[in-house]
Amino acid sequence: TELMERLNASNLSQLKSRVMIHEIARPLDRNELAYYLTFKLNAVGSRGQINITPWALRRIQRLTGGNLRQINVLMDRCLYALHLFNTTVIDRRLVSMSHKDLALHRRRFRLPCWALTAAGGLAATIFGAGILLQAVTGQTASGSRVVHRKVEGPIPVIHSPVQSDAAAKTGQKGAVSGTHAIVSMKSVSRLLAAHRLTAYTRELTDALRIGSLQKLAAKMVAETGYELVSLRRLPTRVEGKYDLIRYWENPGGLERYLLLWQPPLKLTRYFDAYKGSEIAKLQDLLVRQRLYEADTDGIVGPKLKRAVSRFQRQMQLPDTGYPDGPTVFYLCHQERIDQG
Repeated sequence: TELMERLNASNLSQLKSRVMIHEIARPLDRNELAYYLTFKLNAVGSRGQINITPWALRRIQRLTGGNLRQINVLMDRCLYALHLFNTTVIDRRLVSMSHKDLALHRRRFRLPCWALTAAGGLAATIFGAGILLQAVTGQTASGSRVVHRKVEGPIPVIHSPVQSDAAAKTGQKGAVSGTHAIVSMKSVSRLLAAHRLTAYTRELTDALRIGSLQKLAAKMVAETGYELVSLRRLPTRVEGKYDLIRYWENPGGLERYLLLWQPPLKLTRYFDAYKGSEIAKLQDLLVRQRLYEADTDGIVGPKLKRAVSRFQRQMQLPDTGYPDGPTVFYLCHQERIDQG
């Protein structure tokens, strides 16, 4: 509208006469926003791997009012955050953090030149004194000693294979409970050796320690067909069928299980209107779980996404609507359990 007002000025009449199409970009509603973001992400190569939760979509709509320019700016910052946190899910918290970060960068403080000069000189003096004190005494200005510690990543434990709770109570070898050694490269090598993948020993050990498992998982499944899956819980009837690594995301954090398997269902593309035989297999699995009642036409649509979301909620997984590694693993083994 501002541009149209400028074009109506008398001195711009010649320019206005050359404009053949007049269209005003009105704010997007929530459904239009969802399709717009899906299209933009897939246009740059996402192929459905980046997912936006429903709550995140509501948050984006509320913060931007559906304004296209504001949407693009906010989503640009969200993509930076995805890389920072090594994730592929845009949730409400990530959107709020990105918006807050934008607000901080837009904020401007206007102080007199003398105030800026004085503040800079004082900060430099204090900073220099602190560095000198630490270098000489090994203490900070507050008197607390500076201790240099090596940052540790997840602390994994190896199990090969996992035994039942009954076996753990009797103290049999390989049980889940009891005293475990911190995983070493040798332990990771044993896990990979079962699948003849020892060439990835160093990479997997490092990925567990620094938390970059997702990137390595994508690389391994593309090169070998074996997929790394990290689970918060292991289905009881699956115990003993897989070699695995038990680890914690952070010291004292959530316990997780890491295993290798060859998924019968490999989804490399998953976005609206995409059609493929692997999508039909996913629909069939959800039909057997009584979560999907539409045609198994092999096309990604809203009903399929809702069915995946319902299954994720049932299994206490993050509700993204995207069939990621843990979702497919649970879905395939849930099918086997039901048949059993």
